[in-house]
Amino acid sequence: MDFALDLYGKAKRFGIWDPVDIDLAVERAHWAALSEEHRAALLGTCASFFRGEESVADTLAPWLMAMPRLEERMFLSTQLFEEVKHTEFFARYFREVLPDADPAQHFAGNLQGVLVDDIADVSARIRRAMDADADSRMQALVEGVTHYHGIIEGMLAMAGYEHLDETWPSPQAFPGLREGFARIREDEGRHIAFGMSFLRERCGDCPRWREIVEATFDRYVPELIGESADLPPSAQRYRQLLAACYARRRRDIGLDGGDRE
Repeated sequence: MDFALDLYGKAKRFGIWDPVDIDLAVERAHWAALSEEHRAALLGTCASFFRGEESVADTLAPWLMAMPRLEERMFLSTQLFEEVKHTEFFARYFREVLPDADPAQHFAGNLQGVLVDDIADVSARIRRAMDADADSRMQALVEGVTHYHGIIEGMLAMAGYEHLDETWPSPQAFPGLREGFARIREDEGRHIAFGMSFLRERCGDCPRWREIVEATFDRYVPELIGESADLPPSAQRYRQLLAACYARRRRDIGLDGGDRE
C-alpha cells in the first residue's frame, strides 16, 4: 500500500480523540505542589508547545494544497485537523488550569524565528509556488517539509517529549497534561513518518533536493544543538536530545545511510 495512504488510514483509526474529553480535575492542585523552579520550567514547555502548535496550525494549508499526489494531500488533511486539535488542547489547558498565566510571557523567545516567523515565510513561499511550475513547487515543498516535519516536529517537539519523560515530578503527576502530550506525540509520530518518507523519496530522485534539505538543516541545527557553557544542566540536556533527534531524522531521510526507523 502507498505509505501516505497507509498513514491516512492510521490517522482515521487512531487519531480520533477529543481534547475536551481529557480530565483536568486534579491539574491545579498538582501545579500548586510544584517548586517555583519546576513550575517555571514546565510552564515554559507548555507555552512553547502551545505557540508552536498554533503556528503550524495557522500555516500548514499550503503544504496540503501543493502536494503533487492525492494520497499525500489525503494524509495532510488529517494532519491539519490534528494540529488544530493540539492547539485546542493547550488553549483549554491554559484557560482551565492556568488562567492567570499568559503563554506569551513564558514562550521561549529564542524559538520565535524557527517556530513562528520562518515557518510563516516558507508557508508563504509554498503558496506563491503553486502558481509556478512543478519544479518550483517541489523546491518550496522540500524546504518546507524539512523545516516543518524535520526540525519543528522531528527535532524540537520530539526532544521536548523525551525531556518531559525525564523530568516529570512523579509518575502520578499531571495525568491530564500527560495524556494530552501522549496523544499529541502519537499524532506527530505519523506526521514525522510522512515527512521523512517524502524527503527520502525526493532525495533519492534528485541531488538538488538533497542539497535543499541539507541547507535547511544547516540554517537552524548549529544554533539549536551547539554547545554553550552558560546554559543550565536542563537546557544542556535538551540540546543533547535535540542532537540525537537530528541524527535520527538524517537516518530516516537517508542522508547518512541506514533505513527509515
